[in-house]
Amino acid sequence: LVTFAQDKLKIVEEAMENMEFSVALSSIWQLVSRTNKYIDETQPWVLAKDENDREKLASVMAHLAEVLRQTGIMLMPFLTVAPSKMFAQLGLTEEAHTSWESLSTIGCIPAGTKVEKGNPIFPRLEMEVEVE
Repeated sequence: LVTFAQDKLKIVEEAMENMEFSVALSSIWQLVSRTNKYIDETQPWVLAKDENDREKLASVMAHLAEVLRQTGIMLMPFLTVAPSKMFAQLGLTEEAHTSWESLSTIGCIPAGTKVEKGNPIFPRLEMEVEVE
């Protein structure tokens, strides 16, 4: 997952330099989609129920947190509020962990960082309500 994220970062950086914003956004959403697939594949909720899987769970959660951090940074040029909410929920308060330059450092989230439970940043839209 982290390698996939790094590949997408290269595409996003090049697209941004060339002002190809739709290409950049497409790559970011591909990363979001792959992250969702990773969650389905690794099933962290199942790992959390088995004491023998604690190490694997920690690895899965660290990968997810790192990719969410990277995704938030890549979204900063497009979204004004959501990335800061993502960083707050990830427990990231230092700009050193949320700057574009930090994208070159994998594993930027300090060990033991507490993830905060919060409201959904991108709540699911109810079609019937939205149409009205």
